[in-house]
Amino acid sequence: MFRHSVIHSSCERLLPSIRIFVVHCHSTLLCHWFVDWSTISTHLMKLKKLYDDRNAEVLLINAKKQQNDDEKEVKKEMKKTMKKIKHCKIDEAERKEQLIEQLEKGKKD
Repeated sequence: MFRHSVIHSSCERLLPSIRIFVVHCHSTLLCHWFVDWSTISTHLMKLKKLYDDRNAEVLLINAKKQQNDDEKEVKKEMKKTMKKIKHCKIDEAERKEQLIEQLEKGKKD
């Protein structure tokens, strides 16, 4: 009389608490949905937790990247400052040499 069969669909993989039962009664096809709302709610809460955990991990990764970028920027600035100091010392030494040369030329004359 009645023949029951379960249709496995792609939605069952997403939410296994939904089952679609098709009942063949003579020539009439009846479709019944059986939904376990508490299981769906549990799955949605798990999904929300996974989503929140992923977002927290992304925020942590971004914070670490920002910290690394800041450290790199500080190192670049220090390197630039050291180069400026080095060039100033070189320029000062050259000026002293030129001054000494001028004084020596002045003494010879």
